[in-house]
Amino acid sequence: MSQSQQGLEPLFKALTNHSELIAQAYFNSVVYKDSQNQRALTQLKQLKVLVNHDADGYRVTGRLSQFIDSALSSDRVRRLDTDLASWIDTLEQQIGLYQDALDENRTADCDNYSAEIERLVFDLSDTLEENTRYLL
Repeated sequence: MSQSQQGLEPLFKALTNHSELIAQAYFNSVVYKDSQNQRALTQLKQLKVLVNHDADGYRVTGRLSQFIDSALSSDRVRRLDTDLASWIDTLEQQIGLYQDALDENRTADCDNYSAEIERLVFDLSDTLEENTRYLL
């Protein structure tokens, strides 16, 4: 068994064992470290399933997020395009929705729009990085 094959088994086990944390990070855009999940989050980060979001938070990596989007036939897949102008248009639209919610003191909506804006920015960053690496 090759080293790559040996590394695959721990990855699949971690995905299975920590599916709730991964789902939380995917659907909420971030999962925060606490005393009960710290070890699992560290393992998922080492396996490159999660990446740092902030000091105590983690988000799903861009590639895994794209895979999940595709597997779930997510609306985000239909909405996002590799065309940079489309990404910017979508981002501007979300910012406008956030500003409207902020002006109307709709805190829950603000939080949702803010999380989506953040997710779009991270997804765009990951896509640009991947495309740049491909071009090089």
